[in-house]
Amino acid sequence: MFKHAAASEGPGLEQKRWRVREGTLLASIGGVVSVVAIALAFRASHAEAVSALNACQHDEHAVGTQVAEGKLRGARLSLSWARGKCPETELGTLTDLDRTVSEAEHAATEAEAARLDAAAGAGRIASEEKERALIETFPTKANEITANSKRARVEMNAGRWVSANSLVSLAEADLAEFDDTSVKTTKEWSDLNAAVVALRQKLQPQLDRIAVREDAERRASASSDAERGPEPKVSAWDGSVRCVERYLKETMNDPGSYQHVSSTAPVAVGPSWIVVSRFRAKNGFGALTVHQARFEIQRDQVVDMEEQ
Repeated sequence: MFKHAAASEGPGLEQKRWRVREGTLLASIGGVVSVVAIALAFRASHAEAVSALNACQHDEHAVGTQVAEGKLRGARLSLSWARGKCPETELGTLTDLDRTVSEAEHAATEAEAARLDAAAGAGRIASEEKERALIETFPTKANEITANSKRARVEMNAGRWVSANSLVSLAEADLAEFDDTSVKTTKEWSDLNAAVVALRQKLQPQLDRIAVREDAERRASASSDAERGPEPKVSAWDGSVRCVERYLKETMNDPGSYQHVSSTAPVAVGPSWIVVSRFRAKNGFGALTVHQARFEIQRDQVVDMEEQ
C-alpha cells in the first residue's frame, strides 16, 4: 500500500520541482538584467559627467585667456557660465579665477582713472597755455576792436547799415575770444564790450527793417516771376520773338505782308517781359511801311502793344 501511494504522487512532485527550477532560472535572468541596466546607467552617467567637466574646463580656460587679452567683460561672462556647469570639485579653481578677474578689473579701473587724470592735467596745461597766449594778444586785439568800432560808427552815420554790421560783428567775435579767460574780468575788456553792445543796440533796428524790406521784395519778386512766366522764345534764325509774331499776324489787316526786321532780347521788367520789335507791313492804303513797337508779354502772351 505504501509503494502504491508513492507511485501515485510521482507526477505532482515532478511539477513542483520544475516550477522551483523555473523560478530559480528567472531569478537568475532578472539578476543579470538588473546588473546590465545598472552598468549601462553608470556608463551614461559617467559620460555626462565627463562631458560636463570638459565644458566646465573649456569655460575656465576661456576666462584665463580673456583676462590675458584684457577682455574683462567677456571673462566675467565666461566665469558665470562656468559656475553653472562645473562640479563641486572645481569650486577651488572657480574661486581662484574669480579672484583673478576681480584683480584685473580693479587694475583696469585704476588705469582708466590714471588716464583720465593725465588727460585732465594735459587739458589744464593746454588751457593755461591758451590763456597766456590770449592775454599776450589782448592789447593788439583791443586796438583792432576800437578801430572797427570807430569805423562802424562812421558807416552807421552814413546810413551804410550792412557795412556797419560787418564791422560790429568782427568786434563781437574778437571780444568773444576772451570769454573763458581772466581778460574778461578786466576793466578794459568791459569798456570795449559796453561800447560794442551800444553799437549793436543802435544798429539792430535798422538791420531788422532791412530784413523786412528784403523779405517783402523777395515775395514781390516771386509773385512777379509767377505772373511774368518763362522767358519768351526767340528764333535762332532771325532773332524774332515768336509770341510777338503770332500776335501781329493775328491782329494785322494783311498778315501775309508781315516782314520781321529786328527785335531786342526779352527783358524782365516787373511782372512782364519787354520786347521792342521793328517790322514791315502794309498799311490801310496797301503801302509797305516800317513800324516799331514795344510789346509787353506775360506767360508767352502779348498783353500790351505800344507803337513808337
